[in-house]
Amino acid sequence: MMTRPRFWRAMLLVLGAGWAAHPSAWAHDLMASHAKVRIKPDGVEVEIKIAADSAWALVQDSGGPSVAFVLEDFEKVGRPLLMTFARQMEELVSDGQAVRPRKIDVTIVEDNFVFSFAYPRPTGKSVNLKQNYLSRMPEGYMFLAMLLDDNGEALSSAVLHRSDPALEIVVPPHAKPTP
Repeated sequence: MMTRPRFWRAMLLVLGAGWAAHPSAWAHDLMASHAKVRIKPDGVEVEIKIAADSAWALVQDSGGPSVAFVLEDFEKVGRPLLMTFARQMEELVSDGQAVRPRKIDVTIVEDNFVFSFAYPRPTGKSVNLKQNYLSRMPEGYMFLAMLLDDNGEALSSAVLHRSDPALEIVVPPHAKPTP
C-alpha cells in the first residue's frame, strides 16, 4: 500500500512529466516561468520560458534603455539587452563556488522568451540553482521547474517563489558522456 507522501510525490511526477512533455503546457503565462533542468553526463542545461511581457519589464527596470520591444528589432535591440539580463538572471553554485555557464542564449517562441544556459558538470554532489530575477517579480509569481535526466525522463519538480528562489539539486553519479 502506498503511503500519502509517496502517493502525492508519484502524482506530482506523473503530472509533471505530462506537463514537461506537452508543448501547450509551455503556453504564455504572465505569472509563471517554466523551466526544464537537465542533468547530463557532461553538464547541466537549464531552459527557462518567460512571457515576453514579464521579462521585458524586468529588462527595462534593470536600467536598459526605455525602448518598446518590437519583434523586427530583436537581433539589433532585443537580443543584446536580454543577454545582459540573462547573465544576472540565475546562479548555479557547487561546493560553495559559483559555476559560470559555458553558453547562454535567448530565443523567441511565440510570445515568450526562452533563455538557455549550459553549465559544465558540477564537481559537488549537489548544486544550488537560484533564480535571482524572482525577487523582482510580483507577489504570487511562480517558477515551475522540472528536473529531467539525460533521457528527458522526469525526476522531480519544484515551485519557486520570490520568497524561496533557490532549488537544491542532487547531482547523480557521473556517467560517461555519450558520443
